[in-house]
Amino acid sequence: MRWFVGVLSLLATCAFGADVKPFRVCADPENFPFSNQKQEGFENKIAEVIAKDLGGQVSYIWWGQRRGFIRNTMNATLQEGRCDVMIGAPAGYDLGSAAFDMKAPYKAGYNLKAGSAYTVTAMGTLLDAEGQPLPLLAGEAREADKENGRKVELFTNRAGRFGAQGLAPGKWIIEMPAEAGPARYAIEIPAGVTGLHDAGTLKPSSAGQQKPPVIEAEADDNATN
Repeated sequence: MRWFVGVLSLLATCAFGADVKPFRVCADPENFPFSNQKQEGFENKIAEVIAKDLGGQVSYIWWGQRRGFIRNTMNATLQEGRCDVMIGAPAGYDLGSAAFDMKAPYKAGYNLKAGSAYTVTAMGTLLDAEGQPLPLLAGEAREADKENGRKVELFTNRAGRFGAQGLAPGKWIIEMPAEAGPARYAIEIPAGVTGLHDAGTLKPSSAGQQKPPVIEAEADDNATN
């Protein structure tokens, strides 16, 4: 789900006759129909409407959403003043569950930082110990280095593909049911990753790797009819 965000402090400042500056927008240059460098996307059109209402012109900071978009745009803005607004967020970006109602005071505004570190959606394929896809199963991903860490439910499709939303950079353990006990898969999301992360094709790292041994009873040579 995509979401739209405005900068209240910018709107309040411009509304009261301050010097109008370029309306700087963080956007993906190759994400049509949302946005592109030709400014043909509907997010480009939204930016134009806002800029016109403020009496200014749009100025873009281009950055691909799959290459640290939040880190290099809005997070950098807090320190460098790189841009004023981003119209859309990357797929999988988590704003958190809270809702905020704000009323900017006269000639002032708020600087609200929303969201959390759990902005990653990991996608990949789970195989069993024999290298076959793990189809149509429900399991969970949990943080490996935290005693009471976050747990996220996930499912596999017929091809063993899964998607786990709401993860953060760090080490995670995926646990799936298996005949020989839970099958565990280790994934590590690099620091600074946001949005989509390709976890690749995974094999069990512990438990569930072997099927339970089949014990055959030996025939009793002394058995009688």
